[in-house]
Amino acid sequence: MSKKNLSLDETLRALAGETPIPSRVLKVLDRLTDAELDRLQATWPKLNDDRRAYIAAKLRLMARVDVRLDFGSIFRFLLSDVEPRVRLAAVKGLSEDESIELIDLFVILLRSDPSDAVRAAAATALGQYMLLGVMDKLSRRRTEQVYSALMGALLRSTETSRARRAALRALAYVSNDEVDLRIRDAYASDYLPLRISAVFSMGRSNDRRYQHVVLHELTSVAPAMRREAARAAGELELREAVPTLIQLIDDPTPEVRRAAVRALGQIGGEESKKALDAAARSKDPEIAGAAAKALAEHEFLYGDIKFSMGPFDELLDQRN
Repeated sequence: MSKKNLSLDETLRALAGETPIPSRVLKVLDRLTDAELDRLQATWPKLNDDRRAYIAAKLRLMARVDVRLDFGSIFRFLLSDVEPRVRLAAVKGLSEDESIELIDLFVILLRSDPSDAVRAAAATALGQYMLLGVMDKLSRRRTEQVYSALMGALLRSTETSRARRAALRALAYVSNDEVDLRIRDAYASDYLPLRISAVFSMGRSNDRRYQHVVLHELTSVAPAMRREAARAAGELELREAVPTLIQLIDDPTPEVRRAAVRALGQIGGEESKKALDAAARSKDPEIAGAAAKALAEHEFLYGDIKFSMGPFDELLDQRN
């Protein structure tokens, strides 16, 4: 028996146990062959729901921490697990994968999965394909398939559904009257999480027609709304938002403070830079760190980049 097979044997025994599994043991599941995957599939149904959910979540976390790990074949298999927590981890584990065949799987989950959380994750995953379609990096047929599935989920889901909010955010990449209508309808809702998703979608749309809404919501009483409005202001590069964003650096909610700081880096301008310079000297290490990142983004987007022309610089010096 080869060392590889022996390691897989040890890992399968660990899966069937009841104690936490070290990451080094689970790394054996990286890039399984078809035969090895068959062995895992034979073991998997013997594990209880909690154990399967624990393993799926840990595999997803490991893949996020170490991008060299590839558990894609396992996550595809787990999409059909009977436990929703496992399916949710599998969808999220495939979120960085842009393989075209995944579209069909995500569409099926979006349309028919009994778990709202899984449907929402599928909608979010389809969002990356919606963006590819908008950028003309996806065929027209596939783009229409994704759009139709997302719009169907948006119209079919209840107002409080997470899938509805996720579908709206995914559709925000598209600029047309239908999507604009759905964003405005969502913002008119009495359900705050849906209104927050509408403001998120306004920022993602890159459509400055929403600027008055975004500016208004920067002073919302709801911290989550202030956070999304700050993020949207940065996405839309709203110079008019700078004074309020500077005030939000001192917001009592950490997420709002971070969003405001990043938005200032995206918007640019002397007023933003001055505020970020001051924030970078903050005694709050979280704000100082966020401001340092925002300043780097500000410099990248708006700073003067000097290119050396080598011999040409010397020739110009001689002429002057």
